[in-house]
Amino acid sequence: MDIYIYIYALFIIGLLLTKRNRTHYAFFIGIILLFLGVFRAETVGTDISLKGPYFRNWIFSDWDPSTWNKGTPFEIGFNLYMVFLKSIWPNYHFFYGITFLLSFCGIAYFVKKHSKDVYLSVFILYTLFVYCFMFNIVRQMFAASICLIVLHLYLSKRLKNIIFVFAIIAVSFLFHKSNMIFVIIPILKKLSDISINKIVIYLLCALSFILFINTSFLTPYILNYNYLLGERYAGYIEWGQYAQISYSTLEMLLYLSIVTITTFFHKGNKFSTLFWFFVIIILCRGAFINIFFIFARISILALLIFAVVFANVYESYSNDKKKRTLYLTLIAIMTSIVFFDALSKNYSEVIPYVNTIF
Repeated sequence: MDIYIYIYALFIIGLLLTKRNRTHYAFFIGIILLFLGVFRAETVGTDISLKGPYFRNWIFSDWDPSTWNKGTPFEIGFNLYMVFLKSIWPNYHFFYGITFLLSFCGIAYFVKKHSKDVYLSVFILYTLFVYCFMFNIVRQMFAASICLIVLHLYLSKRLKNIIFVFAIIAVSFLFHKSNMIFVIIPILKKLSDISINKIVIYLLCALSFILFINTSFLTPYILNYNYLLGERYAGYIEWGQYAQISYSTLEMLLYLSIVTITTFFHKGNKFSTLFWFFVIIILCRGAFINIFFIFARISILALLIFAVVFANVYESYSNDKKKRTLYLTLIAIMTSIVFFDALSKNYSEVIPYVNTIF
């Protein structure tokens, strides 16, 4: 656990630096994070364990499709990608190390292009535990990194709506279906042109939490129909119910608090496309996570986007140091609680951290 706390301390030190110095500092911390992710041992992260599904899929797979999915179902694109890397070097660490490298770079590229303060965005990704998620949900984060590049091209007006939607659908079916949620972006882009009273968002946050509390009793009944869900997803629901990790009331309160605080500090009543993406998914997470596990996965994509939203709202107060500092302080407190809560539960089994080099 110590190494994660040391890095957290480095981030806190960075918050005291000027924006110009933070930019260089972000690169420094980014290199450390990249090194730790690429060269982590296979014991760091649930899924990549030698007893986990990724290793079983990897060890049996070759170019013959009949050898695929011996551990858990993978999409065809990821199977081909895995076999391709295996044909270059049949080393399991090479496979998941390169996958982390590509995922990290894709996410970093999007943040660099759209965040007005890269350091703060990286800080958010770390304290919301997204970085540690990358040690476990390898396939989803790999697909997300590709989708974020596609999203960048769309927001930069290099892709039309139909091409963007087609590209997202293709990536989702090839690598991880949860990324299909990005197809709502063109709709949210139109929503960004509409002025909406902030009270509406506050009320929706309250409704989301009420539904979160009042749908939890449905979980045992849903498990009675696990034959419809499939053993894998039924297992996720049961695990979340008893472990109180995925569906933690504290975690949900923190996410909704972040939505509320960010809405309050947002200037004006017209919200960006990325803002709506984050808010709507978090609201849906609260309302439906006890019924549909997929919202636990989709919400991670919302956290990726929030890293950019946060930095941009913060920078909108460049001429108001008091409000900017207050917003940063409030969000830092919320995300830090998320971080230490997840760390104390060893979410994604990232503790103890073991590196293959030192």
